[in-house]
Amino acid sequence: MEIPIVSKPPPFPLLWEYRSASPAQTIRVGRAIGRACRGGEIILLDGPLGAGKTCLANGIARGLNIEGPLISPTYVILRTYASPRGLKLHHLDFYRLSGDDDLASVGLEDCFGEDAVILAEWPGQCPGAFEEFTLALRLEPLDETVRRIRAYAGTVPSASPLTSLKGLGL
Repeated sequence: MEIPIVSKPPPFPLLWEYRSASPAQTIRVGRAIGRACRGGEIILLDGPLGAGKTCLANGIARGLNIEGPLISPTYVILRTYASPRGLKLHHLDFYRLSGDDDLASVGLEDCFGEDAVILAEWPGQCPGAFEEFTLALRLEPLDETVRRIRAYAGTVPSASPLTSLKGLGL
C-alpha cells in the first residue's frame, strides 16, 4: 500500500476537509479526532515543515485526555504517552529517518495494539512502516496562520465518527 507523502496527493478517498484559521482551531480539530479514537488507530500526519502536524498531534493527545503538551519526537523518533482512557499514544516522527531500514532501531513493532493510537509524522520517509492505516491527515499552510487539513480514508470503518466533520462535532 502506498503511503501518502508531501510531494503528491494521497491516492485514497478524501473524507473531509477543514480550513483552520489558527493553532487553536487546529488543536480543536485534533481534540475531536482524539475523542473519536477507541484504540487500534494508525493516523498518518503529512505536510511541510511548519504546517501544524505537532499542533494537531497535541490536540489529538488532549482528545485522549493526555495532560500537558506533546514534545515533538523529531530527535528521539518515538514518544509514548499514557491516557487515562486506558490507551497509549505512540507519537512518531520519521523526519530524520532515511528509509525503512532505519525502522529496526525505533521499536515500531511494540507500538501496535488495540490499546494504542499511533500518530506518525512524515510517513513518506519510511513508506514500508505501515501496511495499513486508519486515517491520513494532510496539512497545507495557506498563509501564516491558515491551514487546510484534509482527511483521507485508510481502513477507517464507515460508521466511525472519524469519517466526517459532523461525526467529529466540527
